[in-house]
Amino acid sequence: MQGFARFLFLVSFAVELSRAIPLPLAEAGQSGCSSRKSTWTATESTVWLSICQSGTFDFNKSLRADANPDAVSQFSSRRSLSGKFIETILAAPFNKYLKTGRVEIIGAWITGSIDLSNTTVVNEVFLEDSRIDAFFRATGTIFSRKVSFQGSTLSRPLDVSGAVFQSSFYLGNEDSDSRHKSEPPDPLYNVPRRTLSRVLFEGAHIDGDLYIKNFRTVDPLIANNAIIKGHLILKECSTGEIQLESIEVGKQLNIVGCAVTPSQAGQAALDLAFARVKDGVWLNRSYFGSDVRLNDISVDRGIFLSGADLHTVYLTRAIVLGVIAFGENTRRTSKEIDFTKWSKDSLLDLKDAASAQFPSALIRG
Repeated sequence: MQGFARFLFLVSFAVELSRAIPLPLAEAGQSGCSSRKSTWTATESTVWLSICQSGTFDFNKSLRADANPDAVSQFSSRRSLSGKFIETILAAPFNKYLKTGRVEIIGAWITGSIDLSNTTVVNEVFLEDSRIDAFFRATGTIFSRKVSFQGSTLSRPLDVSGAVFQSSFYLGNEDSDSRHKSEPPDPLYNVPRRTLSRVLFEGAHIDGDLYIKNFRTVDPLIANNAIIKGHLILKECSTGEIQLESIEVGKQLNIVGCAVTPSQAGQAALDLAFARVKDGVWLNRSYFGSDVRLNDISVDRGIFLSGADLHTVYLTRAIVLGVIAFGENTRRTSKEIDFTKWSKDSLLDLKDAASAQFPSALIRG
């Protein structure tokens, strides 16, 4: 009997102890915007409440000061969010509480890692004008709505290989046409380039557009075997090699105003071998520090290299239903005229290529 009495005492003590220690609100059965995790900081709790109710939180407005995402010294703990916090609010049950279906965070300092791999993200995601010192991994993830990192610096890799985007994806920094929609385009407007680390879209499927404008990185940008139903726009950038082998693009493919310098000797600056593009390939005004591989490409419109700085260009077995254009490039917002430049010992390889410029026979080198 003494053993049984002791057992009853321990059970009673455990019950009283559980009442004395409050559970984290989300785990305690509470729901809606009042839910939170016990591991969240006060800043994260404040951000969550705002996002849950209005879909947005702007650190720049809250602190009455803008921060340059490339200047780490301008980011303090007052802007700090953990990668785990981002994971949590994009997952159940928290994503179901969002009143607008939108997660927009501006001017944050995000650290740690964000791993959304093999999940479904049902909300719009905008992590903009922020410093993201977190490895962003979303391999095999389904994004149901738009995703944007516009204006943000990413100091660690972004890997969305095999992900499915049912809308569009944005990286880099906005230009005058999108950021100042109510104003006429200003040819003197200078957009700061945001710093990116390695970017991997290998095998990704994007139902909308992929825009990466006004950015700089020394790492490669890799999107081999990706399928993009809309536009692929890389504009005003400096980057390591661009690997787009066997990519499919449903509209235009633009690499315009970029300096592409391979990270390793012998590496092609641009690899578009076996690509399929519906509405033309535009490589105007870009510098390519080594080979441009367009062999076995199929383009329903033309390939435009006017104003580009080129080494060897391989168009072996290319099928181009429009023209292959070199030479003069005039900008709409400037009087500047650029001409195609060829480096010493450069080569244009058109062996077994076919174009509207020479429809009756193939060129054989």
